[in-house]
Amino acid sequence: MLWFFCDDKNFRQDQAHNRQNHRWIAMSAKDVPRVMKTKFPAMVMVFGVISSDGDVMPPHIYETGLRVNTEIYLLVMETVVLPWMVQMTRDRPCVWQQDSAPCRVSNRSLAWLEEHCYDLVTKHQWPPRSPDLNPMDYFSWCLLENQTNRYPYTTKASIIASIKEHCTSVDREIVKKACGSFRTRIERVIEAEGSYVE
Repeated sequence: MLWFFCDDKNFRQDQAHNRQNHRWIAMSAKDVPRVMKTKFPAMVMVFGVISSDGDVMPPHIYETGLRVNTEIYLLVMETVVLPWMVQMTRDRPCVWQQDSAPCRVSNRSLAWLEEHCYDLVTKHQWPPRSPDLNPMDYFSWCLLENQTNRYPYTTKASIIASIKEHCTSVDREIVKKACGSFRTRIERVIEAEGSYVE
């Protein structure tokens, strides 16, 4: 059975920097690289989908300031995601996994998904706030953010270009392996009685 995992994420123009995790051993302060901050950094909201076969959908970039409601979500599903899924499934049955964002669990969205997907993980089957379970959260976004944060960006267009470039260069086998740990992670969360496992 082929699985599709989806999620969205906001990327910032500035490099992500965590002072707790980034420590430097240096002889003087000038040897420590500076992470520059923009006063009003551009934000890019990205919708991504990966498959358990290791396929990565080209990222869908939402318009700036767009609030994703049911209409927008279904438009993206109809015009971007579904054509890509049909190409990837080659008439095989598939399961669609998504989070419980209101636009995704509305009656219209669920009816559309039931019509176009062989099977669907419903909001009653999927725990809320579960970054330990979705390969988009525990793998894809981490990998992409790590790659895009290597360099500072001066424009929104430059970060979008970087996101698209890095999405197309991800190794299928690595994605497939990350998706393969999905069941094991579910079992670990059940053993931990719903707590985080990392």
